[in-house]
Amino acid sequence: SRSNQANQDINPFAYQFSIDIPIDTHNKRQIQIEGFSHLTEIAKLDLAQTAWQLRHDIALTLNDMRWRNAKQHLLESEIAHKEKIVSMHKTRKQHGLASTLELSQSRLRLATSEAMLKNIVAQKTTLQNQLAKQLGLPLNVVREMSLDLEEQKKLTSSITENTQKAALLNRTDLRIALEQYALAENKLKLEIAKQYPDISISPGLAYEFGDTVWSLGFSGLMSLLHKNKVAIAEAEQLRQVEVAKVEALQAHIIGEANQVSAQLMELQQALVQKTNQHALINQHFSATKAQFNAGEIDRLALTNAMLEVGVSEEELAYLQFQQEKATIELENVLQT
Repeated sequence: SRSNQANQDINPFAYQFSIDIPIDTHNKRQIQIEGFSHLTEIAKLDLAQTAWQLRHDIALTLNDMRWRNAKQHLLESEIAHKEKIVSMHKTRKQHGLASTLELSQSRLRLATSEAMLKNIVAQKTTLQNQLAKQLGLPLNVVREMSLDLEEQKKLTSSITENTQKAALLNRTDLRIALEQYALAENKLKLEIAKQYPDISISPGLAYEFGDTVWSLGFSGLMSLLHKNKVAIAEAEQLRQVEVAKVEALQAHIIGEANQVSAQLMELQQALVQKTNQHALINQHFSATKAQFNAGEIDRLALTNAMLEVGVSEEELAYLQFQQEKATIELENVLQT
């Protein structure tokens, strides 16, 4: 500052320097830091949830590709047998040993299998496009990738043990819900702390027209304890809502884990039964082949027996595909 009426004994200039030092009361700063830490953890869990969902989608796509690949090989073998049957029926018809109806039926069965094979090949192309989209890679790169489509995942016995506990410990959506509850709790603590005013200390030094003056200010906003009653009530209600969300999500996860576990156990039992049935069909085929070698049956009966084995292999492969899919779904429920 400058005074234009200063005499010769007084300096016409004045300078002042002061600072404000805020002091948070009732630990408001630490409460806010805790709130930001919860927000950070929620963001990290959201990223983990997205990554897990992407992994789950890719696992399902690879399993579908594995099944289509097995189905293609089985259909190719089935078509080869049906072509032989059509040829044999054609030869038999020429010699009067088979009717036109039998030949037409065998050709129709062959055409049905060929149409199914074309459909499977088209589905594999669609799944390749889907996998490329999920991986974020060009289609030509995915086509050149070496994918293990033969090895079935070995189901560990421990995955079905105590599924509820595993799900409740690992699920990122539940951990996000818990963090949101903690955030609501943090907001309530902050609103309670806001009832008490913060303090500000303001030391300063001034040079005023030749005199040196020091000062120490002390300030704070007057506040009443009932000032934040509405905000505190809203924060309490928000906390209760988050509690209800956590409890509902826990119940949903437990029910989902039990349902998928039961489905997987049913598929395992069905797979055991189908494996035993397939072994009996193989035994029957061995007996049929022995009869053919002994000249008791013709090649047409032997080829039909081969077809029966192929159908059984297809049913077994489909059950294995369903079991693998159920395993992937269980992994998704447990996020393990």
